[in-house]
Amino acid sequence: MTKHLPISKKEDKIHLACSCESDFCTAKIPLLAGLPQALQRKLVEGTLRGTNQKGEFLLEEGNLSYSIKIIRQGRVKLNRYDKEGKEFILDILSQGDIIGVDLFFESAPSNYNAICLTEVKLCEISRELISSLISSEPEVAWSMIEHLSVKLRQASNLLEILQENDAGRRIAKFLLERSERAGIGQITLSIDDMAASIGLRKETISRKITELQNEGHIKRQGQRKIAILDPQGLRSLI
Repeated sequence: MTKHLPISKKEDKIHLACSCESDFCTAKIPLLAGLPQALQRKLVEGTLRGTNQKGEFLLEEGNLSYSIKIIRQGRVKLNRYDKEGKEFILDILSQGDIIGVDLFFESAPSNYNAICLTEVKLCEISRELISSLISSEPEVAWSMIEHLSVKLRQASNLLEILQENDAGRRIAKFLLERSERAGIGQITLSIDDMAASIGLRKETISRKITELQNEGHIKRQGQRKIAILDPQGLRSLI
């Protein structure tokens, strides 16, 4: 597998600080939005900003993470592979999502990869900066704990989805969970991504998606977007 350097080492792609023209970019990130502006300013002043291309690794399984990475634009896949090379997608992240918070409080290697699905613009905050702020500003620690609580709930939701034996109900639950997370009644996922996320064959998902569209619950928009037209109808199926 090709090795990729952490974003902070790619000097040709990095600006030395996050240069937001209006409000702090941290105000748009759930993890940091509730912090006082003085704290947000400290974070912005110590933040690196960079761009990675589709297919690049932001984090590789077995490697240590020395920062958290905030997605400003683009989509990132978290995955791992079994011994036979089968892919399991753990999550698909987009604008406002964060990579590496779950690895922050321990020095263990990552147990997943983070791979760019598109061009991705990032803000990166070093472990040292966050550690120093946690020591002096308890609000930062509480904010991280709240974020981890949300991620734990999402992981629990996914586990419940995977335990559903009926393919149609599993897909309906997954579509509802992803659309609720996105908050816009639309999800951006390919059939391949869905298959690797919920452990179903691509052919099964394609057939069930067509059935749900014919019933008026959803509408496919191109190859990667699905609009949720009737969430109550989807809920009635589960």
